[in-house]
Amino acid sequence: MKREETWVRPDDAPPTAPQNVPSPAPPPLDAIVGEMLRQMPDQGVLGRGAMGEVRRIEDPLLGRELALKLLPATAPPAQEERFRAEARITARLQHPGVVPVFALGRLPDGRLAYAMQIIRGQTLLEWTLHQEEPFPSERVDLTPAGLRRRMDIFLRICETMAYAHNEGIVHRDLKPQNIMLGTFGEVQVIDWGLAVERGWRGAAAGTPSWMAPEQALGRVIEPAADVWALGAILHFLLSGRPIWSGNAVARMRAGHRPDLAPLPGVPDELLQLRDRCLLDAPAARPPHAGELTAAVTAFLEGARRREQAMQRIDEADRLLTDLAAAEAAADDARARAARILADLPPHAPVADKLAGWDADEEADRQELEAERLRFARNRLLYTALELEPLPDAHARLADHFMREHRRAESRRDLRAAREAERNLRLHDRGTYARWLTGEGLLSLQTDPPGATVCLYAWEERHRRLVPAFQRALGQTPLADVPLPAGSWLLTLSLPGRPEVRLPVQIDRQDGWQHLPPDAAEAPPVPIPAVWPDGCCYVPPGWFWSGGDPEAADATPRRRHWLEGFFILRRPVTVAEWLEFLNDLDRRGDPALDRHLARLPGTDLPLFGRDGAGRLCCDTVHMGLRWQPDWPVMQVSWDDACAYARWRGARDGLAWRLPHGLEREKAARGVDGRRLPWGDHFDPARACVQQSHAGRPTPVSVHAFPEDESPCGACGLAGGVADWCLEPYRRDGEPEGRVTPIQPQDGAMQVIRGGWWGSQNRTAHAASRAAAPGDRLFDATSVRLVAPIRPASG
Repeated sequence: MKREETWVRPDDAPPTAPQNVPSPAPPPLDAIVGEMLRQMPDQGVLGRGAMGEVRRIEDPLLGRELALKLLPATAPPAQEERFRAEARITARLQHPGVVPVFALGRLPDGRLAYAMQIIRGQTLLEWTLHQEEPFPSERVDLTPAGLRRRMDIFLRICETMAYAHNEGIVHRDLKPQNIMLGTFGEVQVIDWGLAVERGWRGAAAGTPSWMAPEQALGRVIEPAADVWALGAILHFLLSGRPIWSGNAVARMRAGHRPDLAPLPGVPDELLQLRDRCLLDAPAARPPHAGELTAAVTAFLEGARRREQAMQRIDEADRLLTDLAAAEAAADDARARAARILADLPPHAPVADKLAGWDADEEADRQELEAERLRFARNRLLYTALELEPLPDAHARLADHFMREHRRAESRRDLRAAREAERNLRLHDRGTYARWLTGEGLLSLQTDPPGATVCLYAWEERHRRLVPAFQRALGQTPLADVPLPAGSWLLTLSLPGRPEVRLPVQIDRQDGWQHLPPDAAEAPPVPIPAVWPDGCCYVPPGWFWSGGDPEAADATPRRRHWLEGFFILRRPVTVAEWLEFLNDLDRRGDPALDRHLARLPGTDLPLFGRDGAGRLCCDTVHMGLRWQPDWPVMQVSWDDACAYARWRGARDGLAWRLPHGLEREKAARGVDGRRLPWGDHFDPARACVQQSHAGRPTPVSVHAFPEDESPCGACGLAGGVADWCLEPYRRDGEPEGRVTPIQPQDGAMQVIRGGWWGSQNRTAHAASRAAAPGDRLFDATSVRLVAPIRPASG
């Protein structure tokens, strides 16, 4: 880069010395000082400039080296006057950012000279530029440390100029060549040869690429002119390029603006400061360098806080590796425990269970470590925010609280979900706007089409979820109907067909998912033409199972696809069971004796005979006479399967026992609620031990009408438990499509549901139990399911 020279017109010499800087005729002492300077040993040339040369001299009296600036003996009076003014102004500005002047005098050979401190180092221009590339903008170091170093330098320049402006002095030639960076961190403003008192007016002087418009036009000079130059230096520090290209004065006179290209990576506050300094009107700029000093100081203090905050964020990020490892180890140990214990019956010896328990305990330890790491990470991020509100810290906390919100919603922990949502809203800067809006889309087809769809919201009233009509959605097919995230109930109505109740879960940012595993497109929801008597219809689709910490022996929260099915609205009653037994009796079926239940501990049958010889309900058990509308009890799994086969032959339907997940879906719907009616248990709503003021007893299948599920089935929380189709597995069914399996004789069978003598937790829909299929209980009964018929049937 060609070195820019200071532009000085001949008529720029001030007619008199600047105000407050007296210029008397040289006293005799001037010659004495000059002789003293001449006698100091000359150590050679340090540099040359437009106004003479600078030489290194030695002060033998004090043992130091000085710089001696000399004016040629042939210099005209005006140049001598400017030289004296420079020496006196420089000497007057006693500040660390100004080179100290020690003496001014005329040498015996007639040359004016003044002695000053030697400056060791390089100019700001030399420090900034690279020798191969005049303006290597891509080399500007804008890392936090690099930017702080540049702004530290700029602050020292501004402090020096703030002092000069306070003294009423305007430099007029601020540029990178006139800023010296010392070897030991000194920053000094040099070459005060054009400095004047504020308010001075004269011919244009300065370096064109760095001077303010009013300075180029020869107008009144105020500190705001130096502010322009400081803005130009700031741009140079941040970009590596000057603000002007081409003829700066000509472009200013033509009304052009500086070439202020965008500066990626530069904080907005610095760009705003630069732009304020480079405004055309002097009155619109900061009036003096003191304002710049305050602004840069504030930035640097913030930069230091930002750097400390980023260090905390980096520490938090480093914890992610350990956190992910702890979470993975916990999941692995939990899965290993499930595999070990899955095939062990409850009565297995302790020695067989030890390995599984060890794995469970390891999972507990890893989960505790993961929780500790999450806490430590969040603490670091909050500390970072206390230092500086950085978007990166907010973003990481938003990620954390989004996961917490998702987890709390999946657990139906409304209090934790609300707390996580508040924190997510506090820290999110738009990434999770759609998640927080919580709107999804509903698309629905039915077979046959043309069903009228009405929307109901589940509203909690007296600790019970009840459907509240919202609006009609139209007729199927429906496409991309926006709905807020959450659980809804749709009713599907076609003339001449029973109304279908379709619970749907609208996922955030997504919608209702009705695509079966391995399917290319969502199938229509069947609307059966005929329903079996006393049945409810559970449409096909996904639902959430398990995941209830209050349930007995619950599996983890999982997502399953079930095909549609009918389920008996209530359990099989004593009267219905007697129909089965009497039919066997009438036909002389030898199976009667096997299925004719006995009183516990005896060979006495539970049922007697009436006058016509028919089996009847005159059973007295536990001091109670059985009633026809009680659920049948004291039946084994084998008895229940036999009843399903008999009823299937009678009705022409493929009746069978429900798979445990079918019963769970019928009980809780699709949204993961804990109980058929919601999430709050009360023994007044389901028949369990605490439902009775005195001794617990069986009751009618109609006794607890509020024990009703989203599909309309009753008694799925209390009354009696139901034998289920599948053999017991400790870890339950894997996620995905569930296919009911064939019954297995002799296996430990799944039992679902609470009963009239059980504890409250068994009423939860996710609760499970198991027993040998040949056992008889007062707790277990029979409830059947059947696949749906085709819509055209």
